[in-house]
Amino acid sequence: MITASGDEQSGLKVETSALAEFAFDRAPFGISLTSARPATYGRYVLANPAYCAITGYDAAALQARYFCDVVHADDLAASTESLERLSSGVTVAIDAETRLRRCDGSSIWVRQHRSLIRNDVGEPLVFLVHTEDISKHRRAEAAAIAARHAAAEAMRESETRYRLLAEHAADMIVRTRADRTRTYVSPASKTLLGFEPREIIDCDFATFLHPDDRERVTAEYGRFLIRGGRDTHTYRLRHKNGSYVWVEAHWVATGPAPGDLRADSDNAVIAVVRDISERKAAETQIALLACHDPLSGLANRVLFHERLGQALRLVEAGHETAAVLWIDLDDFKGVNDTLGHAIGDALLRVVAERLRGCVRTADTVARLGGDEFAMVLMGVRTVDEAATNGRRIVEALGAPYDLDGQRLAISASVGITLAPQDGTDPDRLLKNADLALYRAKAEGRNTYRLFEPEMELHVRAKRTLELELRQALLDDAFTVFYQPMMRLDSNEIAGFEALVRWRHPERGLLCPGEFIPLAEETGAIVELGARVLRAACRQAATWPPSVGLSVNLSPVQFKTGNLVGTVIDALRESGLAAHRLDLEITESVLLQENDKTLAALHDLRSLGVGISLDDFGTGYSSLRHIRSFRFDKIKIDRSFVADMLQSVESDAIVHAVIGLGEALGITTVAEGVETPEQLRRLRAIGCIQGQGFLFSAPRPSEDIPVLLKACQRDGSGPLHLTPRTGDA
Repeated sequence: MITASGDEQSGLKVETSALAEFAFDRAPFGISLTSARPATYGRYVLANPAYCAITGYDAAALQARYFCDVVHADDLAASTESLERLSSGVTVAIDAETRLRRCDGSSIWVRQHRSLIRNDVGEPLVFLVHTEDISKHRRAEAAAIAARHAAAEAMRESETRYRLLAEHAADMIVRTRADRTRTYVSPASKTLLGFEPREIIDCDFATFLHPDDRERVTAEYGRFLIRGGRDTHTYRLRHKNGSYVWVEAHWVATGPAPGDLRADSDNAVIAVVRDISERKAAETQIALLACHDPLSGLANRVLFHERLGQALRLVEAGHETAAVLWIDLDDFKGVNDTLGHAIGDALLRVVAERLRGCVRTADTVARLGGDEFAMVLMGVRTVDEAATNGRRIVEALGAPYDLDGQRLAISASVGITLAPQDGTDPDRLLKNADLALYRAKAEGRNTYRLFEPEMELHVRAKRTLELELRQALLDDAFTVFYQPMMRLDSNEIAGFEALVRWRHPERGLLCPGEFIPLAEETGAIVELGARVLRAACRQAATWPPSVGLSVNLSPVQFKTGNLVGTVIDALRESGLAAHRLDLEITESVLLQENDKTLAALHDLRSLGVGISLDDFGTGYSSLRHIRSFRFDKIKIDRSFVADMLQSVESDAIVHAVIGLGEALGITTVAEGVETPEQLRRLRAIGCIQGQGFLFSAPRPSEDIPVLLKACQRDGSGPLHLTPRTGDA
């Protein structure tokens, strides 16, 4: 097939899919798109194999041509005029019979249904043309007309020939006099409508028409009786079983005086009626695929924007109110990664069904792509009504799922904005809903949030910080601080943890919590993490051999695939012995691409560096992670240490982790030690190392040599650091 290129492809807002392409390529009739834009007016943009077969051109040859190259010269003016009528908005669709000039120079009669596709602002984009080869039918029609003329000269002989032809034709043939009484119905009526000819020859034609077509077709037939000639129309006729059949009827005025169809004349109308149900079904399917998501059956992005525009026009006119919702599944990627895309697709279909259950007929629900959905809810007037809808959707999507025996739970976050309260511009409202969704995600997910103006200020501040972060990397505005880790039984310095700081030109020294999440989100953490590792290794190489170095790794660094190479380069450039370096990871690292992550950890271990599990106990599968990889250290999260003297539960957890480390031969490190009482308790239950403000705050690199020198007793022994207060 010919593929769209250039401006046409960028302007066309139709989401393609394997199913849409299959229907397009297999359509039994020709489908073509020609440009309606001034610069490329009439150039072929897209055509299916059936159209290529009709014209005789291969795909490349057809793509290089304009419609005027293919339309027969005698029919070009009429064809051009019909396209101009579509462009000017005089009509929305035109049916016409015309001749095309094939590649070999021959002509072919075709029937075309022409329509115009416009962009979101109403500008013409492309002409959509359905083309059917009617050469055989034209020849048959010509034969039928010739037979009718012969009938006027030799009635008895021509009538016999006529009946022989009509009774063996696959299409139903009906002869009607000018007074609208029928004189003949061919046997094909049995196949087409289930009626014998005698059952319908005396019936009123209008009673067989579909109610939605009756007024239009009756009026068109009346006009045809006045002007005569020939005409083609599509409509639905009632079958004997009660269903309706799509037909295409060719009306031809016959007799000695064509066009003279007065009730008292001898002229008649011959109607050749063909079943086009399959063609209509294919057209319907193509139209459906053009505006619906094939996976979920929901409206796609194109149809959603159309419906949103319609709703907002009602809002602007003061007739309606509406809410726009943006919905995103929480951690859908984890479902795909762990259970496979088949389960992921099945989940999306169930989610779509649940969302349908949350809306009314007047509302719109769409899948915009991936795990993103959107809604337009009509008649939502107040914040309370919007909140009720948001709560209902979160609860509906948060209920457990059973997918082919696979039971799982997933939550959703929802952003909501109201019209006209928050505006009536569609792009603005979608942006508002997205900002509210972002807030819902940031505040723990599995919830909804309504748009508030300050959300935009927050996003702007985030964008500003992102730009400043990238500039800081260029300016090398980051520095490394170091906090000592102590052996609790002797107050000796076991090593230092490297902690990055940002020397912000306006806000001063920023701690990691103020910029590391953004660095991870933007990917800047990869470069920043590599710089911190190199700087810390260079610094540690100047320390006594007994003092180690701990450096934190981000989950994002594992995704780059070159983390091991980065560590090798840092050790080689600094000359630091590998056994002195300890790399700290959080449990979130092990939740992503587990096999790949474990392989990277084993490669790092093979270098001789230590691997520590940071913030232990805050994840939901900590024990499983200890089984999956042998860590050198477990760092007990500061939240448990802070509460251990006031909470029996926290004290029990700390005690249990220390016991687990002792049993497995893993060093335990308590984070956030700030009081002598905490230190005494940790010593009493056997914690090996501690870290916190009780010993020292993080210090800049230039302070570390002074600290080490002050701690060393005689220049060769252990490095001691006495806690700041108390007798611990």
